[in-house]
Amino acid sequence: PRSQFARYHIAPQKVHLSSSMIDPKLLPNRYFEHEVQQVLSENPELLSIYGNVQGDNQLRSEMSAYLKRSGVTSTPENILVTSGLQQSIDLVARTFVGPGDVVVMEAPTYPGAIDIFRGRGATILTVPVDKDGMRIDILQNVCEKHKPKVIFTIPTFHNPTGVVMSLKRRKQLLDIAGSIHSIIVEDDPCSEIYFEKKPPVTLKSMDQFGNVIYLRGLSKTIAPSCRIGILTASGSIFNRLLAAKANADLGSPLLTQKAILPLINSKRMIDHSKKLRTALKIRRDLALDLLTSLSPEGVSWTIPEGGLNLWISLPSWIDSHLLLSEAKKQQITFLPGSACYPVGQENNQ
Repeated sequence: PRSQFARYHIAPQKVHLSSSMIDPKLLPNRYFEHEVQQVLSENPELLSIYGNVQGDNQLRSEMSAYLKRSGVTSTPENILVTSGLQQSIDLVARTFVGPGDVVVMEAPTYPGAIDIFRGRGATILTVPVDKDGMRIDILQNVCEKHKPKVIFTIPTFHNPTGVVMSLKRRKQLLDIAGSIHSIIVEDDPCSEIYFEKKPPVTLKSMDQFGNVIYLRGLSKTIAPSCRIGILTASGSIFNRLLAAKANADLGSPLLTQKAILPLINSKRMIDHSKKLRTALKIRRDLALDLLTSLSPEGVSWTIPEGGLNLWISLPSWIDSHLLLSEAKKQQITFLPGSACYPVGQENNQ
């Protein structure tokens, strides 16, 4: 059967609100087109050779410098280039999760990750999210009782709620996971899309136990079609993930890696990021204004400080699935909140 994620992600509607995507007009398409043509013109042999399984050496070097801006110190040797964050999550699941293994996820969370861990036969336990991120008091009890193999979290501009995990909770999460030797998977697709202030430092930048696997995506802000993600980890954890990548596809496409190289740390990219944040903040504010003026009584929402998601709660008398059916008649689609919960949830988000 089709996954929850795929069912809502692939939709033909004119107004497509069911996935976190930036309007293509806001991305540096012309500049990127020029870079692709130049790369092919100067290196036509790129179409005829295989790339490094771990990822292009130059790209990993550039990404090492790029990650340092986020406080993540990682050498090129500890960076793995993947075909988007979806593959990064899949490699983690293939490597460390088997039938019956316990995986802790936030509730709600990214539907694509739910499908991956469920597909591995994992026992998924959930911890609710409030305005400061994952509820660490509840996580503590879950970890003491079940000793999870993996804790999957999106601490910065959480998908789908948009909240940011506080620095205090980040430190507590690291301590809890370290004490029971659990792997933390830190999914970070949107930390550069902040509207007011930069978010707290990453979990990986505070990782003293070497048990954080950090995932960073480039698809959202540069070139979605390139499907390039970055994974960094330490020691045997990294070595096992590299082996899994080799088994999966023997390496991501070399052409797109080379084409994206000039963008990573360039002034052009820094300027693009600033303009993108401004453009997305304007769109967020417009959406909030429309909600304020048009929503019926009982509708509430979280005001995101960054990222691409707006989490809306409906009154109990509105069923989100019935609302979606009506919306589709107007060629509008959105993601019902129930798709973001590994276990049952009422249909009013």
